[in-house]
Amino acid sequence: MIYQIVTALEKLDTDIVFFLEHDVLYHPSHFDFTPPRDDIYYYNINNYRWHIKEDFAITYGGLHSLSALCCNRKLALKHFRARLDWVEEQGMDKVRSREPRWGRVFGYEPGTKKKRKGGFSDEDFETWRSELPNVDIRHRHCFSNPKTHKEDFKHVPEDFTEVKAVDIPYWDIFKLHNEWIKKYLRQLDKW
Repeated sequence: MIYQIVTALEKLDTDIVFFLEHDVLYHPSHFDFTPPRDDIYYYNINNYRWHIKEDFAITYGGLHSLSALCCNRKLALKHFRARLDWVEEQGMDKVRSREPRWGRVFGYEPGTKKKRKGGFSDEDFETWRSELPNVDIRHRHCFSNPKTHKEDFKHVPEDFTEVKAVDIPYWDIFKLHNEWIKKYLRQLDKW
């Protein structure tokens, strides 16, 4: 994952980057944000996690996801190059598990976990909330653990909230899901 991030950041020619993932539904208001500073990581905390096999979703205020990061491209590139150098120096690039232990220890989101707590750096972060939420679609092939139930958390967030998936503002999750399934099946028929 770090190789992919570094490659993408090197190829871009923008000052500001939004980290995006294929299994997240992004509301257009997510992209209305402009970071006020170049030395801070910014996370959109207006997010829901929905497991594709469930009829509910969760949210909480401290949901800082790499998929909701916006920051200065050069800041991110410096961070991820340093992280990649460390991984290679330690021989950790040979570890091919889905979610290596060292990844969880460091955390994936720059700025959110300081060195004294086991993080990779002492960089800072702030949060913002888009007008309407994004939906992180969780499934068994996710890179990190889906974490969509209270028992999935070592420390349950104080403001942990579970809502019916149909009640996520703006998104008609099941309609989108059913349309995607139909399209997928039509594509299979063509093969």
